Amino acid sequence: MSIETDDPTNDEPCWIETALDWLQRSQNAMKIVPTDAVTAAQAFVNGDASTGIAFMDEALKTNQQKSKPAILELSGKAGTSWTLISLAARFVVATRPSKFRQSPQPTDLPKIVMIDSLHNICIQDLVSAVRGTLLLDGEIDAIDSDLEQCLTRIHLIFVSDTTPTVAALEALRCKFLTTNEDVPNLLLWDSFLTTIPDKNGKQEIVRQLMRLWRETNVMVVTSSHRGYSGLDDKYVTCRIRLEAVESTEQKQHEHKATLVGSNQQVAFTIGTAGILS
Repeated sequence: MSIETDDPTNDEPCWIETALDWLQRSQNAMKIVPTDAVTAAQAFVNGDASTGIAFMDEALKTNQQKSKPAILELSGKAGTSWTLISLAARFVVATRPSKFRQSPQPTDLPKIVMIDSLHNICIQDLVSAVRGTLLLDGEIDAIDSDLEQCLTRIHLIFVSDTTPTVAALEALRCKFLTTNEDVPNLLLWDSFLTTIPDKNGKQEIVRQLMRLWRETNVMVVTSSHRGYSGLDDKYVTCRIRLEAVESTEQKQHEHKATLVGSNQQVAFTIGTAGILS
């Protein structure tokens, strides 16, 4: 609806709209609508689309260097492995080809590599999280085929010693260098450096990880149950501390995530579909 204005400085009609109209218009103006799996992955890692995990969304907003994907560190004894599982599920579901009209080449589909040093990643939990995320996303008719397609893009590596870990990182770097550089991928590392006893081994693994991150298009998320990994502050986008809430009136949120530095806190719970926040 428009009305004429008597303001001599304004040559255009004056627009009147409800608060709801303004909210919807603003959201549509800011919303980035992915057209294929690649643009969906780019929006996911850049923080332009929700990951479905509130505290991860807040952490990605702190990434000022949009030319490179973020490096995030999780620490704590409550929910770190589940966060990685949930992030993997959200990513493959958000970038599944059936969601878009344009079908990319199989080599252009975003992929996830999960490195598990202490066998904390349960395959059954991963499958449950992907299936639950598909249902939450409204996928019912083709859920079996979509579930299979999503799971084929999640690769698990079980390493605990320095030498095979360095070899795995070098192999990943070479593999990612042969893929479409516009396609962002995820590297999720549970119990990062936990099984590496010597300082020299840890330094070499960190060096190889940073080389992989610099030379390829990959977002890195590490987790540790024993504190922070020791990655250089200049590379880490955000550190997140996860912990159980000992007493709360809101029983549905029994965990909280704290963004270290800003001390921003986000409550969350863990269900069969992963992290709920």
